[in-house]
Amino acid sequence: MTSVVAALCESDLINDTRLAARMAEECFTRRGFGPARVQQELSRRLLPKALWQQAMAPFMEREQLQDSALAVCRRYFKGQPPDREDHGAQRRLAGYLGRRGVTNDLIHDMIQRIREGRLYDEP
Repeated sequence: MTSVVAALCESDLINDTRLAARMAEECFTRRGFGPARVQQELSRRLLPKALWQQAMAPFMEREQLQDSALAVCRRYFKGQPPDREDHGAQRRLAGYLGRRGVTNDLIHDMIQRIREGRLYDEP
């Protein structure tokens, strides 16, 4: 069994670096996860910390994280602008974003955009 795994690694069919990069891309771009949740997903797969840090690096710019959080908010509200005064909806959105691993400062920014009626404006 060990020789089979070694042969697969040698032929580059098993590649943890590539796996980490694909998973990070999937989590950030398609699933809309924030950094904390992506880190959790990658570490759950027992990938070394250095690999998942390297895989996450291209997605960690503030502008990219903000665009991702904004897309998640828009999907959450299904294209309908939320009521600026609906604090319950804002609280539920904050919890939803938090569970997706979005940073607190970005959650605050998204709630502020709702209160100012700018959720569907360009960033």
